[in-house]
Amino acid sequence: MSIENQTQDLALNLPWIGKNKRRVESLLSLLEEAEASRARHGPALVGRLLERFTFLSTEDYEQHLLDMAMYIDENFDLDRTILCATTADRHKDSAQRVLYDLVSTLAGIGRYKVRNLNRYDAAVREQNCDALLLVDEFIGSGRSFIGRARNLRRMFNQKGLSAPCIHGIALAGMTRGLRSISSEFESLNVCLALKKGIGDYTTPYARVDEYSVMRDLESALSPTYEGDEMPPLGYAAAEALYSRHSGSCPNNVFPIFWWPQLSGRLDRRPLLPRAL
Repeated sequence: MSIENQTQDLALNLPWIGKNKRRVESLLSLLEEAEASRARHGPALVGRLLERFTFLSTEDYEQHLLDMAMYIDENFDLDRTILCATTADRHKDSAQRVLYDLVSTLAGIGRYKVRNLNRYDAAVREQNCDALLLVDEFIGSGRSFIGRARNLRRMFNQKGLSAPCIHGIALAGMTRGLRSISSEFESLNVCLALKKGIGDYTTPYARVDEYSVMRDLESALSPTYEGDEMPPLGYAAAEALYSRHSGSCPNNVFPIFWWPQLSGRLDRRPLLPRAL
């Protein structure tokens, strides 16, 4: 099948691509890169990964926020619970966006006064709190998320205080990452539990071939970009296949979908935007 025909087929089968002219153009560029790489089966692998992809529309995002709000309302005493973005500094963070939208959604179901913080470390200054609910958009390896819980317990301990129960909630997360950190939380919930894009979808024999093809595809990318290293298979080799409308693609996603530069410092038009 020609690259043009494959692009057309994928655009027809995946509305989140087909309804967006820029994404269609970026898809064509990606398939052309895959065809030009050492990977003979590169375009076919790109197509399979896109068919496994979870992309949230605005409507999907709003529905999941409502699901999260209903869960929180039913399971937490909001007079004694603080919702905290997992953000740790003054830089932008998708956790703050999700927290903002979640609090607005809670108001929509009648919970108008919800205690919330846009930085998790501010929680140690709060009083009359039985539970802290860490809020994020996406949990990949779980390293950052579990680090927030451990830091909170350490900070409370340094002040000679007992830490409240720490819970976690996110829009989406990788199943393996969630499983590895769940014991550190009183509860841990996501709307979407996702599989590894290659490792959890293929037979052992096919898996070897797909990893080999992906290595060839990634070899066409610049190994660094303005001091940031390109993460093979996504950060912590998470192999994520997730993004959402108007969102910044997580770095856990395969970098062929978001990395901004080819080797030789040639700019590329990635299928999904990520602010670095």
